[in-house]
Amino acid sequence: MFERADEAARAARAMAGEARIVAARAARPDLENGERMTYDGGASYIGQVADGKRQGLGVATLANGEFQSGEWSDDRLNGLGTVRLADETRYTGQWRAGQSTGLGVGEKPGVERSEGNFVDGRLEGLGLRRTLVDPNVQLGGEFHAGKLEGPGIERIGERERYEGSFLNGQRNGFGQLTTADGKTVSGRWADGKLVESTP
Repeated sequence: MFERADEAARAARAMAGEARIVAARAARPDLENGERMTYDGGASYIGQVADGKRQGLGVATLANGEFQSGEWSDDRLNGLGTVRLADETRYTGQWRAGQSTGLGVGEKPGVERSEGNFVDGRLEGLGLRRTLVDPNVQLGGEFHAGKLEGPGIERIGERERYEGSFLNGQRNGFGQLTTADGKTVSGRWADGKLVESTP
């Protein structure tokens, strides 16, 4: 399972790389047919426009500090692009109708990084999530609404590993834990806790 999740994460990183290239092209000052639009409240857009709507490559800067760059259709990000919030949280990858949907990479700097398939801004399907603080926790497998569901793997630090079932992001069902000191515990888990050991 982890290998499939890792493959999805690699594909997401590749897509994010393509999205960064598109976002950089959108931000070029010599963008062909680029126009500047300003909005009430302090937001602005510099890029391609059709029929008064953002259409093609462009960059929007919102009054709250949010930055959106990439491919636009019907006034919304659609295709490849990147969004960076004022707190530096970002998503780079595929967009559909203004939502981070498709392959991509989401990151809260210094907190966590998610790679895989997204639907409406949350991991959905195969992917990986890593915390960027100690202890480093890495989750791999199938995600639903941003939480690990079904078979998956959780690595804590360099040496502790759980492989088994998850429900709502927690160990739930049968699984096996290998502790940092090399001991193995198998059994049934509920709400993240071992409730029944098996030999």
